[in-house]
Amino acid sequence: MQRSSGGRTPSPRSLLLAEVAQATQRLADAGVPSPRNDAEELAAFVHGVKRGGLHSVKDSDFDARYWEVIARREQREPLQHITGRAYFRYLELQVGPGVFVPRPETESVVGWAIDAVRAMDVVEPLIVDLCTGSGAIALALAQEVPRSRVHAVELSEDALVWTRKNMQESRVDLRQGNALDAFPDLDGQVDLVVSNPPYIPLTEWEYVAPRPATTTPNWPCSPARTASTSSGASNAPRTACCGPAASSSSSTPTPRAARCRGSSPRSGAGPTRPITPTSTTGRASPPPARRCRDLPPAFVRSARSISSARSTRFIRESRARGGPLDMARRYDTNDATDRVTGLREAASAVRRGELVVLPTDTVYGIGADAFSKEAVGDLLEAKGRGRNMPTPVLIGSPNTLHGLVTDFSELAWELVDAFWPGALTLVARHQPSLQWDLGDTRGTVAVRMPLHPVAIELLTEVGPMAVSSANLTGHPAPENCDYAQEMLGDSVSVYLDGGPTPGNVPSSIVDVSREVPLLLRAGAISEEELRKVVPDLEVAN
Repeated sequence: MQRSSGGRTPSPRSLLLAEVAQATQRLADAGVPSPRNDAEELAAFVHGVKRGGLHSVKDSDFDARYWEVIARREQREPLQHITGRAYFRYLELQVGPGVFVPRPETESVVGWAIDAVRAMDVVEPLIVDLCTGSGAIALALAQEVPRSRVHAVELSEDALVWTRKNMQESRVDLRQGNALDAFPDLDGQVDLVVSNPPYIPLTEWEYVAPRPATTTPNWPCSPARTASTSSGASNAPRTACCGPAASSSSSTPTPRAARCRGSSPRSGAGPTRPITPTSTTGRASPPPARRCRDLPPAFVRSARSISSARSTRFIRESRARGGPLDMARRYDTNDATDRVTGLREAASAVRRGELVVLPTDTVYGIGADAFSKEAVGDLLEAKGRGRNMPTPVLIGSPNTLHGLVTDFSELAWELVDAFWPGALTLVARHQPSLQWDLGDTRGTVAVRMPLHPVAIELLTEVGPMAVSSANLTGHPAPENCDYAQEMLGDSVSVYLDGGPTPGNVPSSIVDVSREVPLLLRAGAISEEELRKVVPDLEVAN
């Protein structure tokens, strides 16, 4: 049988992964901020699979339309407008031209709003979402605060096309109109007002495509000040959903929320006051005394400058300040309901660039999106670990190797066949086209497929993850979730508790980037077992 240059028969399912690698390079050359993520998302969209299932697409099923959507993304058309979907907390939203894609930090605003409502002594809180856009905030609140009465308003006809699609089967009261006078029937009844007027964090202005950055319609909420970035944005002007109340001549509107009762939504002293823009001094306008509770000033200041790439760091710093964003959540994966919710939450956190803790077949690991430089940096920082100790990568299927490594020998494949999934880590040459930064890897990657159902399910959903033991550097690797959480605390967004791991025995590490495999660390798989597959195995001093 004819062998490939890597020493193994080419996989019948490797074409798409090779095309994704090429598409990643094209998007990177075009200046797209998240080329690998976008290339994989678009491949999953075109081929009708989840991102973690790209390896399952056969060569014969490759769809040439993939390169059409890559060309659109090269022109900086928003990823979510191409796929027609955006993920927000537990929701999958329909989006497209004319509506802004909800940003990751908006989830933090919703989290704070939910905490604020739960702290109220109100059985059925009445909530109003101004400038609802896609409906993300209103729908999330209606879903996560079961007895709430949620109302939303949007002025733009273009945006309402998408709002109505998303709210088709919801219990949210949607109205078209100006935020100043849309709710005359709710005078004196509103418990919480939430609004996230569109804005561009200054740290991301350089990524904004030329058209929205230079176009200034007559509407106060013009794209020149309020469009989302090209990595998750609308290039189409969105008309002033909030009317004059949301405009500012000096600064960008920020995510705001306030509790209001006993005042009219129509009056200047009512619920519209807390969402007025920042003043010419750059500080938030104070709410009326005894009527509204505003967000902590530190939150408002931070919200002006955070970007999706830095949202994890923003959340962590807010927690350290004692802010309202204590969002670390823990799920018992031995409970069927908790497992489904926990895996969904963990996948969402990974896509947002946040950190998660997961059980493996050796010890608990702390993981992040392998293709997010910022997320991997956060992982190293959380552990107190330097770049000189690169982070290994976990995958959910051996087929994923075709898109990650090169010059993979027949002996390496035999080790995979013998010990995967399991406690064997292989060090191999990574594909030169990969846009990732795992540390000082010198062109290699340490990769493993764990033998744990929770880990495999998460990896299948989100794709390759950078995962290291969930401990502070210098401390023992944790065998249970309690110890991991004790060490890492709120630097992690989601903890998946799978109970005690089999034992504090690390994986064995074999370097297969050389002609004769080299055992770098003996662990759960002994040298004797490895020699049954590779008799000439060398052992490092």
